Amino acid sequence: MRTNLPADWLGWIGDDMDATIGFGKTEIFTQVKMHTLDQNNSWIYLPKYVEVLVSKDGKKFTSVSKESTFIKDTLTSGFISINFPVQRPGI
Repeated sequence: MRTNLPADWLGWIGDDMDATIGFGKTEIFTQVKMHTLDQNNSWIYLPKYVEVLVSKDGKKFTSVSKESTFIKDTLTSGFISINFPVQRPGI
């Protein structure tokens, strides 16, 4: 199926989205930034919150931060930035 939708936007109906991003090696970072839309007339709603969990082994995850503050960058889009302290390997 061919669409004109940008490849960097996802949408769904139903349960919460749960995404796992594997880096393949230990990475150190202190922020996750999610760009999202807020277009209620088009049935596009902001998430209630975005939570970041980290794991050393990919099996046991620990929450490091949760954020719901939406900062607009245009009329209907913006960012939710989740900041947290550096997580040391072995959590």
